[in-house]
Amino acid sequence: MKRRNSRSKSSVSSKSDAKKSLLRRFLRAESLERRDLMAIDGFNPFHNYDLPVDSNGDANVSAMDALVIINALNSQGAKSLSGDTPGDWGSRLPDVNRDGYLSPMDALGIINYLNGEGQGELAQFTFQTTDMLGNPLSSNNLPVNTRFRLISSVQDLRPDPLGVYSAALNVVYANPTHVRLVVG
Repeated sequence: MKRRNSRSKSSVSSKSDAKKSLLRRFLRAESLERRDLMAIDGFNPFHNYDLPVDSNGDANVSAMDALVIINALNSQGAKSLSGDTPGDWGSRLPDVNRDGYLSPMDALGIINYLNGEGQGELAQFTFQTTDMLGNPLSSNNLPVNTRFRLISSVQDLRPDPLGVYSAALNVVYANPTHVRLVVG
């Protein structure tokens, strides 16, 4: 009996040693080729990331946006924005195409957007405010602590409507302390 126990112990220990040896071989650090970090473009403080063609920052695209760029070009000329600070421009965001320069291409981008680039409007958002039961509210100026729902919908305006695959919108409100998200 003693012989059998000693044999079984040795075979078990040799199996576990083989397993450990195999694991050590697989878990050993291996030297790979040298890797270099690639740099990406940084944040451009003169570009409107939400709506690039809104150069005056009023959340609307109009001829005034193109005029902001044209007036800046008339007074300063085409130039690199790298030496400027965001404070020099106030709330204006003149780098429409995000190339780091104030150039006629920025004004042209806004003008093309306003002209619809030959496509016209592709989709339209509509909004409706209702009380919590779904009854429409007549006013968008609601008293503080009023619970309401903001219902948005989007319509495909193309001649052959196929539906809208994806759409995004920003809801802007005057005082963030007056709005609270209620789920349910």
